[in-house]
Amino acid sequence: MTIEEKLQYFYDASVTEARKMADNEINAHKKSLEESMKKHKLFKEDSVASQLKTETENAQREVNKALSSEQLAIRRNWTKKENELKAKLFAEVKDLLLEYRETEEYRKQLVSLINSAKEFAGDDELKVYVSPEDKDIIDSLKSECKVDVNLWEESFLGGIKAAIPEKNILIDHSLLENYLAKYKEFKFDGGLKHE
Repeated sequence: MTIEEKLQYFYDASVTEARKMADNEINAHKKSLEESMKKHKLFKEDSVASQLKTETENAQREVNKALSSEQLAIRRNWTKKENELKAKLFAEVKDLLLEYRETEEYRKQLVSLINSAKEFAGDDELKVYVSPEDKDIIDSLKSECKVDVNLWEESFLGGIKAAIPEKNILIDHSLLENYLAKYKEFKFDGGLKHE
């Protein structure tokens, strides 16, 4: 083998070896880059998933907040309307009570309430009061019930109040107290199960 052939052989062997080494290094670098790329992709996917979850939760919170605010506004409007209707209803009830006070049945009811209070008091002293609006029927109540009937200082729409001083008992059959109690406990019920 001549020197040139030897040089050519050495050159070819060196180039082949250098190519193998370069290919190995390129492949190792490719693998390293692919690993880095996989890790980066996983990190970005996790990051995107986490960000998506956070944004979804934030959006859900905002929707819930808006929904809650709207429900509160609806509830306020509902309550306001209920109160308006309740006031209107009880204004009509009050008018009916005032009309009822002008009837003979009302006077009979007062007689019945006074007699019931007399029976409850027994032999104890009984003081009977009517509302100032009933001053026109005091005399008929006194004569029919055989008891002293007086006017109460303040109006209570009608009915009677009776006191038994020895026992510290006040019997309150006033229309105003019943009216106010019913007004306070009144609630609108509705919906399918109440129809």
